[in-house]
Amino acid sequence: GISFAAWGLAKASLVGLVLLAGSLTSMVDDLLISPAIAQEMYEQSAFDAELMSFHEQYVDENATADFNDDQFWQLSEQYYAAIDTYAGDMTEAEIDNAIIAYNQANPDAPIETLSSIEGYDAETFDLGFAIIQVFGLLDILWVFLMVSTAYKVGSHGEFG
Repeated sequence: GISFAAWGLAKASLVGLVLLAGSLTSMVDDLLISPAIAQEMYEQSAFDAELMSFHEQYVDENATADFNDDQFWQLSEQYYAAIDTYAGDMTEAEIDNAIIAYNQANPDAPIETLSSIEGYDAETFDLGFAIIQVFGLLDILWVFLMVSTAYKVGSHGEFG
């Protein structure tokens, strides 16, 4: 029972880590595409007046010194929340078009489009995916060893 509990806890921890990796992948994806989305929002005047001004100053790195720390963090939180909301209403094709337009305007710092990124998509990191990644053929061996060891220990009865 103790060995089974230890094995189960270890596997549950690994499932949690795989799910955490999915959320981190999602956050990294959002951070990587946010300049392109912000540029499109600026061109479409999708920001309110305060965030339009913030965007202009944020893009010009030297101008952000005009803010005190509290103002900067408050506005940047509102800025990224607006970007997340705007991007959440976009399709993958619309995001790719925004990234392509951003790359044309900024050829020295291109961003990879969502359709060209290979590997795991953050949306695939669900519970079923995590369980498949964590449990494998060796787990059958570990369970067999746990059961057979428990049977052997239990069948001998007393020591000596």
